Amino acid sequence: MEFYIVVFVFFLFLSASGLFGYSRPSPKSMIFLIFMLGVFVALRFEVGSDWENYRNYYYTGIAEDKASGETDIGFAFLRKICYSLGFSHVFFFYLISVSSLLAIYKAALLFKVENIYIVFLVYLALFFCNFQFNIVRNGAMASFSWLAFAYKATGSTKRAWVWALVACSLHIVGLVFIPMMLLIDRKWSRKFIIFVLGTGIVLFILKFGQRLISLFPILSIIDRVSGYVDSDRNEGYGLSIGLIFNIALFLYFFLKYRNEYDNNTPLRVSLNAMLVNIFLCLSLNTFETIVARIGQPLNMASLFIWPFLLYHIRKKPYKIIISFFLLFYLSLYYYKSWGTENAVGETPMLPYKMELSQVFEKK
Repeated sequence: MEFYIVVFVFFLFLSASGLFGYSRPSPKSMIFLIFMLGVFVALRFEVGSDWENYRNYYYTGIAEDKASGETDIGFAFLRKICYSLGFSHVFFFYLISVSSLLAIYKAALLFKVENIYIVFLVYLALFFCNFQFNIVRNGAMASFSWLAFAYKATGSTKRAWVWALVACSLHIVGLVFIPMMLLIDRKWSRKFIIFVLGTGIVLFILKFGQRLISLFPILSIIDRVSGYVDSDRNEGYGLSIGLIFNIALFLYFFLKYRNEYDNNTPLRVSLNAMLVNIFLCLSLNTFETIVARIGQPLNMASLFIWPFLLYHIRKKPYKIIISFFLLFYLSLYYYKSWGTENAVGETPMLPYKMELSQVFEKK
């Protein structure tokens, strides 16, 4: 537990130190921090619910939870290269972690975020444990998808499509984001936005997800689909605090920063992604895994929306109040990410352990 608290407090201090000055950290300092986070991810021992599966996958090439390990071709190719060069799984974990974190850093630069430390504080609280310790492929895909969105926002369309394809190669779910590349930077009208929100709310009330399963029960048995569908669920995912918070945050930006939405492409990309995430969470509320695998990457829009909000609050009293509110919100979700017990009463994130001998492991 102490490990998680120390890391959070450290990034909180860095974020607070630049909150009122908005001086960007030097590239060297950011890269050093990213490399250190990569070390913590790579050297962990029996930390994370999928740690053993990913470790076994590296040495066998077989994903135990799938028919084979070849579906995500980029991830499988990277594994083959590392394994053939004689590296242990530690190097593979390190490479995936650092590359995904560097992708976030590059996206923040392209989005021209002033206080990049806030980007990583939000990432640490909301996504780090899950994306770096559990669903690693999905987390890497999410990072590179946002790098693709960032290049699209700056007009570098070719680079955007290259990184979108890289994201797809890391996890097949990345294919969902390919159509979004065509729409993510569009200026959506007020009527369209209201229509999307209203439709999502109606589908949530009508329990659209449960009705979909009733109409198409075959979804429960199709390979690579059945793992995302639970036909026995009688209750939906529900209106979580995070979903309610995102709806309120989106509506605030929709009403307060409409001009910035029209003229600031990075902000528009982030808000469009947040809107799609809200619609997804409302309409497919029954499918908890789908919401997690697709919704969480889209929810990474918060990495770039929060720095924008704090930058544009000029009055210090208001900025302090909003900052404390954000801190409270992030603290709740950060604790949930590593302190929550699973279905069998275990906490896969605790205790955090490192083992240096893994560096020399070879099978």
